[in-house]
Amino acid sequence: MTGASGLDEFLALLLDQHEGAVGPGKASLVRALRRREGDSRVTRSYARMTDTDRASARDIVGRLGRHLRRIDRRSGGALHPEQVTWAARALVVQSLGVRDPLVGDAEAVFDEMEAVRASIPMRFWWRRARGRVDADDPLLAVERDLERLEDEHAAAWRRWAEREG
Repeated sequence: MTGASGLDEFLALLLDQHEGAVGPGKASLVRALRRREGDSRVTRSYARMTDTDRASARDIVGRLGRHLRRIDRRSGGALHPEQVTWAARALVVQSLGVRDPLVGDAEAVFDEMEAVRASIPMRFWWRRARGRVDADDPLLAVERDLERLEDEHAAAWRRWAEREG
């Protein structure tokens, strides 16, 4: 699979998986199994399109999915669902090596967000949810930094959406 048809096929699969993740519906075992099979289809499609190994494709597809969930308004992001379709194309094209400075800025901030999020242990989030975090906890500063990065990320995508009109 090469060219525009491969890109279009991959985008259709990726957006279908994204809809399953953020769209309405009840969580169930059947839905989870369908999602898992869909993830595998998307990964195979990306691996064929880019002629890369499945492990690398799985990492890239997972990152694309996380990024799409982060920007979609239905899951708290900055873009409307119809804009997410165009953003998905921009992210995929960026992953293929065609650079766009605004998408590059958003991806750089997204990388920072993922690094900061990974540095916060799960026990902090559990304590935070239960209201048991001390006011002097050093992870509160890390959480504030994460919130600042999330705002920067949303602003970068809003700038991209304004440019795309």
